[in-house]
Amino acid sequence: MYKLCFYVPENHLEPVKQAVFNAGGGRIGNYQHCAWQVFGQGQFQPLPGSQPFIGTAGALERVDEWKVELVVADESIHQV
Repeated sequence: MYKLCFYVPENHLEPVKQAVFNAGGGRIGNYQHCAWQVFGQGQFQPLPGSQPFIGTAGALERVDEWKVELVVADESIHQV
């Protein structure tokens, strides 16, 4: 079993979680769509040559985002 953690902006939270769940993530025994999430602020600085989804190369960015954690069974890790 694996633990998957990812960070995602709020406007993409539900679609990304749904894609992970549809691929088999977040299943524990007789439960599905299991996840833990917390809201916070992340920061990053895209390097020259990058193609950032948010921000511009060379500029320090701070964004509000969700951290999501969930488990993924061995047999589902590649699909997830």
